This record gives sequence, structure tokens and C-alpha cells, in this order.
Amino acid sequence: MSKHIFAVIGGDNRQTFLYNMLKQIRSEVFGCGIDNCDCTINDLDLAISMSDILILPLPTSLDGQTINAPFYHEKIYLKEIFDKARPEQHIFCGNLDTKNKQLARDRGLKVTDYFEREEFSIMNAIPTVEGALEIAMHNTKYTIFDSNCLVTGYGRIGKILARQLKAMGAKVSVTARRFSDLAWIKAEGFTPLHYNDLAQTVNNYHIILNTVPALIFTDELLTNVHSDTLMIDLASKPGGIDFDAAKGYGITAIQALSLPGKVAPQTAAGIIKDTILGILREENL
Repeated sequence: MSKHIFAVIGGDNRQTFLYNMLKQIRSEVFGCGIDNCDCTINDLDLAISMSDILILPLPTSLDGQTINAPFYHEKIYLKEIFDKARPEQHIFCGNLDTKNKQLARDRGLKVTDYFEREEFSIMNAIPTVEGALEIAMHNTKYTIFDSNCLVTGYGRIGKILARQLKAMGAKVSVTARRFSDLAWIKAEGFTPLHYNDLAQTVNNYHIILNTVPALIFTDELLTNVHSDTLMIDLASKPGGIDFDAAKGYGITAIQALSLPGKVAPQTAAGIIKDTILGILREENL
């Protein structure tokens, strides 16, 4: 793989760790938009002009206009980056919206979203699950061991989460719609549950963990949930829980977004680094 010059722009603690990791394996790395890091040069023009790889944070933007840069004292606009970038550069972004990706490509820029890569999603599920378990332990008065737990969704996070809960001694039920998934759930030693049967069983659980990014726990369904049940929503916005309704019924419902960056930023940064370097290796760059 060729020697590259990286520009790490904006982001949270993950970007700080990512900058330091890249410095360990690459001699030239510029940082911009990260005030809590000694890497910052506070010169976006220089960072972009001197690099051939731009790494934007996860999520790249919270408002569709500016870079997600909570530790920076100024706003960095996506359009500004796209205007300054060159077609020969490779821009890596994290969960950037379709409109802005198209905006960049209309300018002839090469944009790759590392958040969409399967290897990233699998590895990123691990710190997500560990963060969810930490939240569960801090917000209950009982052990996960011997607790009745429900995991809604049997995707990457759901699979790892169910296994970890089972390993800790929990009694784990998992929901799915496809009967092939329900068969796998049963084969893994969990209790399979079709979504259509949630209303009849949802009052059985101490902890409910949602991984589905669509409304599952409606106001109507929440009327069947015990008020002392802990609900944790791991899905991206808008999530799968009607939080206003849950609050009205006295249910503790926690929206747990971006857990890897909060509970394990160094590990999360390593996952981003490995994903990007893997893509470059695939493309013989």
C-alpha cells in the first residue's frame, strides 16, 4: 500500500485517537477541528491541500450542513470541505446523508462511507453491546444474571447482544420477523419471539433492549410494559421506542446513541482505522 498523507477533520474523542494511531504508522497526518488534541493546526485549507486522504467523523454531520466537531471552537461547513477538496483525493465519511454524498460526487469527488462497510458494522457492534450492558447494570437494582431480557432485532448488534446476555446468565428472548431468523434464534439457545406476539409477552421482562431503527414500542404496546422495566434503545434516530409515552407510563427508557465513542473511543477509533486501511488495500492504494 502506498504512503498516504491523512487529514483527520472534526469529530469527538474517536478522531483524537484515530489521529494518534495514524501518526504511529504514517509520518504525515494533519488534524483540524479538534481543539482537545495537540494535533490541530486550525487551518482547514492547509489540512486539505497537503493531504490525499480526508477522514471525516462519525457521524459526519448532525445537521446536514456542518461537520460534527464538538471540541472545536468554530463551525466547519461540509460545503466548504467539498469546495476545497480535489477529485484525486479520497474522502472517507461516517454515516453521511445521501444528499451531501451526492453533492460531493456532483463535484467529481470520491466519497466512501466507512459506516456502510460490513466489517465496520460487525466490529462496531462490540463496543455498542458493552456500552448497553454498562447502562443496564447502572440502571437496575438487580443482576443481569437470572434476569428476563428481551432483545428486539436480530441483526449484527442483536446477535452479539443476545450472546453476551446469555453468557452473563440472563434468560434471553429475541424477536424477528423472518422465520429463518427465528430458527437461528432457537438454534442459538434463545427464546424466539415473532413481533406479532410482543403484546402478549412484553410484560415478562426486566430489561428490554431495542436494536431496530423503526417504531416498535408504540404507545399502545407500552401499556403492557411494567413500569419497573428498563428499556434501552440502541437504534439510530428516531429509534424504536415512543419515549414520551414511556415517560407517561413511568417507564425508564434510555436512548443510547453513539455508544462506541462514549464508552470505548480508542477501540472505536481502531475500528475506523482498520476499515479505512482495509478499503485502501482493496483498491491497491
